[in-house]
Amino acid sequence: MPGVRIVTDSACDLPPEVSEENQIDIVPLTIRFGEEELLDRRDLTPEQFWARCASSPRLPETAARSWRPTSGPPPKGRRGSCA
Repeated sequence: MPGVRIVTDSACDLPPEVSEENQIDIVPLTIRFGEEELLDRRDLTPEQFWARCASSPRLPETAARSWRPTSGPPPKGRRGSCA
């Protein structure tokens, strides 16, 4: 359907081939381990995430990423102003 896109955050755990085949945009969550902030699937693979969860004394925190025109280019595939 032209003009309609599916966008989800990286908590969806879709395999890359599924998201690519179906043109699903995945916006990375911010993951915090203490003071360290990482972008899910860009700075940290799912395997690294689970390994850190198993070895960390504290569980990580997550936050949805927001995009503003002053914060650099939008994520790949992002169009328009919808969040």
